Amino acid sequence: MYEIKTEEAKERFLDHVRKTVKYWQNLTEETVEARIEGVAFSILAAIDGVSDGLPKFTLAPDPHPDDRMYRIELGLPWWPENYKGCIVADISGQLHEDLYEKPVKRGEP
Repeated sequence: MYEIKTEEAKERFLDHVRKTVKYWQNLTEETVEARIEGVAFSILAAIDGVSDGLPKFTLAPDPHPDDRMYRIELGLPWWPENYKGCIVADISGQLHEDLYEKPVKRGEP
């Protein structure tokens, strides 16, 4: 057998997302809100590695190198930088479980 390379991993993930969208699209007895939430939950579950044979995927911020100074100038917190080496702030693992823990938060860029 062989190790799955980047392009194949991407295509397998996207194929899973396409199938997920089609599945929820066809559940016409559900409300639009339930179907949209179902798609979001299913994609997060896939990233978390608890869906249909996909592994957990790393999901971490990767801001532009100038973003930190720009946000500091605006008086905003900045995102961890991941283009230098070790991955910082990998948020995957239980996204699908945490999705509905808090109400929708609006306002901060």
